[in-house]
Amino acid sequence: AGGQLRALAFVLEHALRRCDGSQVRKYVIFLHLNDFSLRNNPSWAVTKETMRMLTCCFAECCGHIILHNAPSVFSVAYRLPKPLIDPQ
Repeated sequence: AGGQLRALAFVLEHALRRCDGSQVRKYVIFLHLNDFSLRNNPSWAVTKETMRMLTCCFAECCGHIILHNAPSVFSVAYRLPKPLIDPQ
């Protein structure tokens, strides 16, 4: 899992460097969740570490996160924190 987090950080840093000097200031994270299930998802520790990295290190750069073909559990889980999310 540590290698995957380092790879994610590298890709995001590389994307930011490529945008340096251009009008682009935000990126989109596209998650294709066709084969996602509760049995094959990452451990809670990996998920927490990924969220920590994205919120602490890359929050100002994230424009949107798109969940493609997300299972219905995502819409149910999204209703809880939705009122707390800043629309900006």
